Amino acid sequence: MEKERLKKLLLSLHQELETTDSVDSETRQLASQLDSDIKNLLNPAESVKQQDSVLEQAELLETTFAAKHPTAETFIREIIDILGRMGI
Repeated sequence: MEKERLKKLLLSLHQELETTDSVDSETRQLASQLDSDIKNLLNPAESVKQQDSVLEQAELLETTFAAKHPTAETFIREIIDILGRMGI
């Protein structure tokens, strides 16, 4: 169930970013990379090093979105919470 919620949150995050003009290209790239890394992480063969990297990326995005993109920050915060419940 957590995996499905994670996928839905990633989709919602990307939809939010697509409708927001004030997100710079670097932030969009970080969000795309996080999406890709999380999808790879959901594959049980991924390493613990990858897990740490994904969490760090999510936390960086949360900080980036905190002031200017509160809706996107909400999605990222929930993604971080789910990753934590999954032991990542």
